[in-house]
Amino acid sequence: MAQNPLRDALEKVEARTDQADIQTPSHPYYLFTTPCAGAGWVATALRDGGFGFAGDWLNFATRADLMEAYGHRELADYLKRAMANHAGPTGAAGVELPLLQVMYAFNIVNIFEVLGRQATPIYVRRGNLMRQAIAFYIGRDSGVYADADRRHDYALDPASLKYNAPAIKSCAEAIVRDEIMFESLLQRQGFKPLRLDYDALGSEPAPLVANVADWLGLEASGQPEGDPLARPVSHPEMEAWESKIRAEESTWLRQLEGQRPAL
Repeated sequence: MAQNPLRDALEKVEARTDQADIQTPSHPYYLFTTPCAGAGWVATALRDGGFGFAGDWLNFATRADLMEAYGHRELADYLKRAMANHAGPTGAAGVELPLLQVMYAFNIVNIFEVLGRQATPIYVRRGNLMRQAIAFYIGRDSGVYADADRRHDYALDPASLKYNAPAIKSCAEAIVRDEIMFESLLQRQGFKPLRLDYDALGSEPAPLVANVADWLGLEASGQPEGDPLARPVSHPEMEAWESKIRAEESTWLRQLEGQRPAL
């Protein structure tokens, strides 16, 4: 059997016997996302608006302590516990789902059956593929995917990274592959998500929260702000890098963007 690090992380959990009943959130939602698409910032804005925090609960690398704290070895129970414990006053609760985590989870259980199919799908993407690809390259090579990651011991200074066109192109191609695979997954599962473009949202969380509130059929219960430290990582030369690769790789970029599913 192929190694599944999510399964391995759950198997290391010391199971607790004093588990109370898990109350399923009244308005669960999935926050589908591709790398460095801005889902972290969207999640903080929704948290501020009262819709719970849609954390990357299936990230085995960064959530091992949470898995241990909850003491659930079964993925379904762990996921329901994480969402219930981070629900907002509106009764909404979410989970961030990058494609990689979806794939690992599906090798264990059909996560879309865990919540009885009533979870509402939301999909966060970016209109600016090159800006997203540069952020992905910076995050992958520095360990800093958002400014909040700078506190980690393993993190490097993103400003120390140099322009690397092959690496940026590889990241852009990986993002588009994820987008194509997501569209296939959404179609198979019968999901018609609310689609959010992080680049079009700008720095205004209020319209975002209002849009999601309408989608969920709820009313916001707080003033949305959104944590600036949760935005995708930037770089002092990001604009110059974007201009350079657009000029030098215009044919490649045009062909790649032609493969992207519509936002």
